[in-house]
Amino acid sequence: SAEPSPGFNFNIAMYGETDEEVDGTQMSAEWAFSSLQKFGQEFLKKLKGKKMPNKLLEKATFAEIPGVLETGTIRKIDRRYPFNDACQWFIDHADLIVLVYDYAKLDIGPETEALLDQLKGREQQVRILLNKADEITAEELLKIQGNLVWNVSPLMASAEPPTLYAGSFWSRPYKSGAPKRLLKAQEQSLLKDIKEAIDKRVENRI
Repeated sequence: SAEPSPGFNFNIAMYGETDEEVDGTQMSAEWAFSSLQKFGQEFLKKLKGKKMPNKLLEKATFAEIPGVLETGTIRKIDRRYPFNDACQWFIDHADLIVLVYDYAKLDIGPETEALLDQLKGREQQVRILLNKADEITAEELLKIQGNLVWNVSPLMASAEPPTLYAGSFWSRPYKSGAPKRLLKAQEQSLLKDIKEAIDKRVENRI
């Protein structure tokens, strides 16, 4: 089956003097992204860039890869481009890698397993983010966090469990009954983690 949504893109946020949307062909013409041409035209159709005059983007580039396609069972997905090879390119160029999970969608199927396998050796750079955490209670959050670490850790072959954060990352107030103090503290810790990765960056831009 084909990808279920045209929105399954590789999205790149980068610095620019003015706001500008850039397609994959334009991006791959730039030196920093020129090696992405090897993944073919179908991949470049899924590569989207946004340039913005943002001070943070002067120091770092942020990349979002498409969500994985699975329901916990093996099924054929026609991505029409070498998805895992493209993901590997971004893994190799990353200073910090954040795996984002929806608390209601914790299935770990073949595609997630393949990505976690690709992250072996990069465990120190991996963080796990549990999003939409304001929709559950503190007790539910702790249980889900524990289950997520339990499921992911064996697949990453790391002696230490990955650092896990919880939060609600959209421009809306926390929902009523959410563990607001806990979520705010974890969101601040994640932002501090990102800042430290930027400060430590030596040569990578993504």
